[in-house]
Amino acid sequence: AKNTIKKYANIRNILSSFEQFTAQKITFEGLNFMFFDRLVNFMLSNNLSNNTIAKHVVDLKSFLNWSVERELNKNLTFQQFRVKFNTSRAEVIFLNRSELSRIEELSPQAFSPDTNAPAFNNRPVSADTLTRVKDLFLFACYTGARFSDVQALRFSDITGNAWSVITQKTQAVLTIPLNKNALDIIAKYRPHGNSLPRISNQRLNEYLKILCFQAGLNTPTRVVKFSGSLRSETIEPKYMLITTHTARRTFITLSIEAGMNPEAIMKITGHTTYAMMKKYLQVTDTMVQNEYAKAWENRESKPVININER
Repeated sequence: AKNTIKKYANIRNILSSFEQFTAQKITFEGLNFMFFDRLVNFMLSNNLSNNTIAKHVVDLKSFLNWSVERELNKNLTFQQFRVKFNTSRAEVIFLNRSELSRIEELSPQAFSPDTNAPAFNNRPVSADTLTRVKDLFLFACYTGARFSDVQALRFSDITGNAWSVITQKTQAVLTIPLNKNALDIIAKYRPHGNSLPRISNQRLNEYLKILCFQAGLNTPTRVVKFSGSLRSETIEPKYMLITTHTARRTFITLSIEAGMNPEAIMKITGHTTYAMMKKYLQVTDTMVQNEYAKAWENRESKPVININER
C-alpha cells in the first residue's frame, strides 16, 4: 500500500542521513547497541518526537525481520532494540455531537485569505468546494470509513442502505450500514456520476480547517509531545487539529457513547481486535456521566447486600 511504502521510505531516508552524518556505512554486521543509541540520538537532534521515533524503530525492526527470514542477515541483536524514553498516547481528536451538528448545519462561505484569517493556505476556496469537503467529511463521520475508501466508493457498490467495500488498507471485505444522512449525500451526487467528489487528502485536510473554522470549532485544545525527556505543550484552536481521520474517530467515539456494541462497531470499521479500535476511542464526559449514573443514582431504592451474610 502507498502508506506502507511511505513508511519504509521515511526510515530509509533517516538511515541515509545518519550514514552521511557519521561518515560510516551501515551494514547488517554493524547493527549493535552503540549503533542504535547513536541513531536514536540523531533522530532526537532532528527534533523528532518520542512517538515518531518509536514508530520508526518498529518499521526498522520489521525490515530487519524480513531480512532475517530471507537469510540476508544473521545478526539478531536488533531484536532487543527498545526505545526506553517516555512516549505519550496521541491526542484523540474527535467531534462531539454538538460540534458534528455545527458542521451539519453550516452553509459554507467562500474563503479568501487576508490579514484577519488564520494561516490555512494562501489561495481562495470557493463555497462549492467547501460544500463538497463538508459532504465528504460528514459521510466519513456517518460510516467510520477511511478517507481512501470514501474516495474509492462507487455508487454501484451500494445496495439499499448498505455499502459493500473492500478496504484499500487491509483488503478486508466490509458491509457498512448507511443512515439517512449518508444516503442523502449519495443521492445528491448520484446524478453527476458514479462516485463522491474527488479531492486529494492533502487538500481536504487544508480545507477541513477552513470548514471547521467557519463552524466555530475553536475550543482551545492541548497537544502534548515528548522529545527525549523534554515535554512540550501547545494549545491550538480545535479547527487546526481536524483531519480526515477525525471522522473515523468521531464515528467510533459517538457510537460507543450511544451504547452501540463494540463488536458491531468493529464489524463496520474493520478492526480485528478491541485493542486496535481502542486507540481511536475517547471517553467523553457524557459517557462518564451515564456510567456514573448507572452505578450511583437511585442507590437508596436498591437493596444493600451485606457481604458477611453471603
